[in-house]
Amino acid sequence: MPEHTITRKTRNLGWGWTTQPTGRNAYEIETPTRPDYTGTIRQIREQIADDRSYNNLGGAFSNTAWFVAGKHIVSAWMVYNTTDLDGGDPNAKWEWGWIRFTTDLMEDFYLEDGLKVKTV
Repeated sequence: MPEHTITRKTRNLGWGWTTQPTGRNAYEIETPTRPDYTGTIRQIREQIADDRSYNNLGGAFSNTAWFVAGKHIVSAWMVYNTTDLDGGDPNAKWEWGWIRFTTDLMEDFYLEDGLKVKTV
């Protein structure tokens, strides 16, 4: 899998969303295959905020995905908690490793130093 480093200045990012069911059941939603919006993180966040269709989904099931250079981001290299998944243990063990990429990572991660990601 190719690796990319994302920073706040990265311009070839993309974000997509869908409400298309997989067909297996009504709760399982397809993964977006292409970005609906492209640009920097800031530009994409502004476009998402202006997307009336996405912001008016209400209780509908949806799925989102981030892309870099048009390729779906599937994992990120970062520190993660290996012993205490609830986060309540002050002595929890933290390690660097590849973890499943979620859309929350792009929202929460401070990208000053860059976030290393893998795509398919």
